[in-house]
Amino acid sequence: MKTAGLDDLGVTPHKLRHTAASLAIAAGADVKVVQTMLGHTTPQRGPGDGLPRPEG
Repeated sequence: MKTAGLDDLGVTPHKLRHTAASLAIAAGADVKVVQTMLGHTTPQRGPGDGLPRPEG
């Protein structure tokens, strides 16, 4: 993060991971696919976890 100049902005690997997952879901990716991509073997969160849901 330091090399990229993101330390002073408060960017962390966790925030980047969360942002990537949120963007994937917002773009229409299946939540279960994103959970697998993140390495989750069981659903650990549900509605209200802060991730945007596609409207439909």
